[in-house]
Amino acid sequence: MKVHYLLVLSLGFSLTSKAQTEVYQENNNVRAYLSGVGTFFANDSAQQPRYEVPIGSGINAIYSTQFWFAGRDITGQLKMAAGGSPGIGTDVFNGPLSDPGSYSTPEYQNRWNRHVWSICQSDIDNYDLKWRCENVPGTVGCENVQIPSTEVLNTIMTWPGIGNVAMGQSAQLAPFIDRNGDGIYDPASGDLPDIKGCCATYLIQNDMAGLHTYSNGEPTRVEMHYLFYQYANWNYLNDVTFVDVMAVNKSGMTYQEFAISMMVDADLGFFSDDYMGADSLKNTLFFYNGDNLDETNGATSGYGTNPPALGIVALEENATAIVPLINSPTTPLERWNIMKGLQTNGAPFTNPNGQATTFFLNGNPNDTSQWSEVTMGNNPGDRRAIISTQVNNFQFGDTLKQTFAITYARTGDHLQNVQSLLDISDDIQVFHDTQSETPCENGILATEELLENVLTVYPNPSSGIVYVASSASELTHIEVYNSAGQLIKNETVKTANYQLDLSNEQPGLYLLQIQTEFGTKMKKIVLE
Repeated sequence: MKVHYLLVLSLGFSLTSKAQTEVYQENNNVRAYLSGVGTFFANDSAQQPRYEVPIGSGINAIYSTQFWFAGRDITGQLKMAAGGSPGIGTDVFNGPLSDPGSYSTPEYQNRWNRHVWSICQSDIDNYDLKWRCENVPGTVGCENVQIPSTEVLNTIMTWPGIGNVAMGQSAQLAPFIDRNGDGIYDPASGDLPDIKGCCATYLIQNDMAGLHTYSNGEPTRVEMHYLFYQYANWNYLNDVTFVDVMAVNKSGMTYQEFAISMMVDADLGFFSDDYMGADSLKNTLFFYNGDNLDETNGATSGYGTNPPALGIVALEENATAIVPLINSPTTPLERWNIMKGLQTNGAPFTNPNGQATTFFLNGNPNDTSQWSEVTMGNNPGDRRAIISTQVNNFQFGDTLKQTFAITYARTGDHLQNVQSLLDISDDIQVFHDTQSETPCENGILATEELLENVLTVYPNPSSGIVYVASSASELTHIEVYNSAGQLIKNETVKTANYQLDLSNEQPGLYLLQIQTEFGTKMKKIVLE
């Protein structure tokens, strides 16, 4: 601890014990409220929606969200933790699973009264550079180091990377970069939080620290980890919030059935004119307006004409059920039935052909031959639904992981936006599978593939005057090389559009190295 204290003093700060109990994840075009009460995207005290998209519009697309965990053990006993709601009750409590009697101790309370840990990759990178400049001779870039804020230092220093084994906690909790490989999270030794996205928020919860006063279910003894994260970008990712959900089975037994569900009360602006739907092949639950006008009602702002569509995409594991919450569940068994894709009374949902299905309204509303609220002629209204993933044989010590992406599309009318949303589901699955581990640089995700989409060099071929344009970032530097690899131009720029004069050069092939705020890309140009 002394080393930690000296390091913090060398940076010019001392740590405070102030808990970070609520945050706004607002690092792209979405402003999402997070806290540890068991319900997300809704203000705890006022119970008002807080999932604003576009950011700054004052219009919310979600009223609230909860994550439900439940299963049957090998004796058939049902266990459940279904979130919580202020003034009603809760099944979940902040901090990891521990020995009985530990939860009320001052040591536990002081460690875990910090409900959420929120940090950006740029702050982690800056701290990393600061540490290397102080500890690694010859480190380059030290002149660019900034003094971390007190809040950033608090988050890095108190990151919940390890648990107290003496209290029955897991040795490893939140992921971290272990610089010396000793298995101990120690920022003074250069260890760092390990996140996804450009900014992220981490939570750890359990369902054993108190009575279940929300679902009245028996505790699962499963430890829940959440990582909410966003990417700042210039494509559809700029409207997306991701959440990694992890359930660690510390119950001492095997669950013959177990499910993770995301319950969504999606109020797209004005709440009483919405529809819902499902696409089982794309693992997507979606919501859209019942007509092409989303009205403003009192203090609730609507989206107006061409209202957007909202989607929830299951990315890590296939969804096993997407169904509406037609009747509010009042017992653990009714909730479990919904998680399995059944009605609250245990009866199956059926499609128009009378066949049982766990994917309700599994059709595209743009196609009149498919099963949707449009083809059924339903009256629009307030829509809540649940997307679930169920597994069998969830053994003691196993971890069940699911990643949900909350997507948004507004490219046309209310039905065209559904199609855009479903197209995004395909794109986001590819991104999750191939690029989700790509780190952000300078506050934005900037892979070579993404830069390709926003940089334009024209005309090509050219007679000598070449225009370089970026649709998403400022150009900072351009170098031009001839076919022999010789540098013939080296220009510093500070604009999104630049005119390059190559009229004095010989015809042939040239290579442009274009540097932007967010990355560097090579482009070829032919002079005639």
